[in-house]
Amino acid sequence: MENRSKIKRISTRLYGVFLAFTILIPLVTVGFWVFYNILPENLISASIKVKTGFPMPHEITLQQKMLGLTVSLVPLALKMSAMLTIMQLLKLYRAGKVFSGAHVACFKKLGRFLVYYTLAGVAESTGIVLVMTMNNPPGKKMLSIGFSSDDLTLLVVAAIVLMISWIMDEGRKLAEENELTV
Repeated sequence: MENRSKIKRISTRLYGVFLAFTILIPLVTVGFWVFYNILPENLISASIKVKTGFPMPHEITLQQKMLGLTVSLVPLALKMSAMLTIMQLLKLYRAGKVFSGAHVACFKKLGRFLVYYTLAGVAESTGIVLVMTMNNPPGKKMLSIGFSSDDLTLLVVAAIVLMISWIMDEGRKLAEENELTV
């Protein structure tokens, strides 16, 4: 009984953390593009997922800001969807539901969102390079497509989450069969 109360307490706290992130992350993303020209250079290079040593422009035009934000929106939407799915999962834990069909569905959705987010992140970094160099003179524009070890790690995590959802679903089916056995 003590473990269930711990799970509920931790789930409640984590729910609050994820709620704060779902509000702050979109605001920070929009703020980054709005205030790009006045941000410190090291913050810009740390925030944008491009190869180390890529020459970031010190100032960008309004058009580049709008395109940069647009390129960032798809991965942002997927990240927010994954966070909302985690929040659904935490609600189930708070309600004391651990091995339910809804629980399994949350894990499956989360795994899929992680796969999509990884692919969108690769497209985002390519798009950002294009946006950042679009005003360069001919011969100085860049195209960079990359798949990093972070992307590979995220795909492995996504595969593990999907595998866990499959195992949990099998466990749920066995539990339902045992309930019907007299």
